[in-house]
Amino acid sequence: MKTNNQNKDNRFFLFCLLAFFICIMIDLVTKGLAEYYIKEGQSIEFIPWFMNLTLHYNSGMAFSFLSDNPLVMDIITWLTVPLMLAILIVAFRLPKQYNPHRFFLCVVAGGAFGNFCDRILIADGVRDFMDISSIGFGVCNFADYFITIGGVILLLCILFVGDDALIPLIGKSKKDETQKTE
Repeated sequence: MKTNNQNKDNRFFLFCLLAFFICIMIDLVTKGLAEYYIKEGQSIEFIPWFMNLTLHYNSGMAFSFLSDNPLVMDIITWLTVPLMLAILIVAFRLPKQYNPHRFFLCVVAGGAFGNFCDRILIADGVRDFMDISSIGFGVCNFADYFITIGGVILLLCILFVGDDALIPLIGKSKKDETQKTE
């Protein structure tokens, strides 16, 4: 018979898996809508002074890095699969006290899989459509946000959340526990 803690852990596991699939779905659906409604090269003001909707096919990585090297991009594309699987395995093997870490690992993996799908299905590369060049960035998509924001929050969790955090803000550090026993 399962205990209440095991049931909670199973529910959180399913929640993280759902987040993974929701990230993929949001990314692929919005890319499809952008491709359907926006002609390549057309720019539509979406949020004044911040974001335009502009369809762009990016054959490289962020900011079109390595777009002039298709062999390297093919290698990176196929390395995405084992890397994404490794991220998911780590996420689901972490103990339950690392639930925030588990969640954001799944968000990063969902974004990676969304862009991977584009690289496999779209011959010209990844479909980007959110143009935020007005604030110093380029054209991106939701997968890029999931990878970037998920990665930043994951780093913050590693630094500040839990007993094993480098600078624990939530939970007690091992140093605090050692000092109390002395």
